[in-house]
Amino acid sequence: MTDMESPRDRLPPVLSAPVGGGRRSPSVAAFLSFLWPGLGQWYAGSARTALLFALAVVAVIVVFGVQLLGGGAADLAIGLLTPSTALTVVILVGLLGAWRLISMAGAVSMAAPRGAWRRPLPVATFAGLALAEVVAHAGAASLAWSFYRAGSEIFVADAGPDRTPQPSASGVAGCFVSTPDTE
Repeated sequence: MTDMESPRDRLPPVLSAPVGGGRRSPSVAAFLSFLWPGLGQWYAGSARTALLFALAVVAVIVVFGVQLLGGGAADLAIGLLTPSTALTVVILVGLLGAWRLISMAGAVSMAAPRGAWRRPLPVATFAGLALAEVVAHAGAASLAWSFYRAGSEIFVADAGPDRTPQPSASGVAGCFVSTPDTE
């Protein structure tokens, strides 16, 4: 690399166009945001917006990584059986899915602000990627929901061995039969 050559000069033409200038493909922007929220915004020339979209996903990955390193994969899987943790994961998967959809839509709008949603190729690309994203997140949420259901059924309060059966209206409660007073 010479003194006059910048790192941008070595990139392929699709990625080396000047930031903020020139026309960008909304389909490429949507695909990049599908891969990682914020990449499409970066491609469209908005580094700050890209950072905002990317940091939310990075924060979730850091929290997950800390949990994984703190107790290992077995503790993380066992923790998913706790209903509150599993429900939190279900909600988080849904929110991340919505975040990715918003990122993809924003990237399409930023790449071609005038008329991007009126052209068939960007709309078809967005629709296909959105469908893939919704299916993937629905599958992940379904898996987390199954952990929630399993944890809810495992951690059910038990009556305990000390509970005494009470007589019922039919006269039978447990092994005891109540007899009316005949005096």
